[in-house]
Amino acid sequence: MTRAEQGALRNDVAIVAEALKQDSNVIEPPAAAPVAEAAEAIGEGPHSERGTVFGIVSIKNVSIVLIGAAVVATPAYYLGGLLALARQWRHGKPQRTRHCSPRQ
Repeated sequence: MTRAEQGALRNDVAIVAEALKQDSNVIEPPAAAPVAEAAEAIGEGPHSERGTVFGIVSIKNVSIVLIGAAVVATPAYYLGGLLALARQWRHGKPQRTRHCSPRQ
C-alpha cells in the first residue's frame, strides 16, 4: 500500500470507529476503543506497514462480528414477530398492532 492509500484507509477506519463509538446499540464503547486505536496506527510510525496491518486486521475482526450478528439477528427478529402473531391467532386473540391496522 502506498502512503496515500494508507491515509485514505486511515480516514475510512476513523469514520467507522467514530460511528461505532457514537452508537452504543451496536457495540459497547470500551469495545469500540481498539478500533479507534487501530485507525490511529494505520500508516504511522517508523514501520508504517505494521500499523496498517494492525488496522486492517482490527477492522476486519470487528466487521466479522458485526456482520455475523446482523445475519443471525435479522431473521430471528422477524421470525419472533411471526411466531408471536401465530400464537395470538391460535389462542383466538388476534390483536392488531398499529403497524397492521388500517389507517383511521
